[in-house]
Amino acid sequence: MVELGKLILSHHPSFTIIIFITTPPFNACSTTSYIAVVSATTPSISFHNSLLSLRTPLLIVPSKPSLATSST
Repeated sequence: MVELGKLILSHHPSFTIIIFITTPPFNACSTTSYIAVVSATTPSISFHNSLLSLRTPLLIVPSKPSLATSST
């Protein structure tokens, strides 16, 4: 995503790129240092931590339409 952001910025330097990141289920020391380097060298790209953790299962329950019963 960072490379795509850099490519977009090369064509549209007035844009601002925001990359949302989630908490990985593993120790991400190398990711943290990479994000710090990108943030320092490319100020138009910013990172925002999501509250969603990859360890937390995402459950989407579709709402069921109510069944209309007619009384006769």
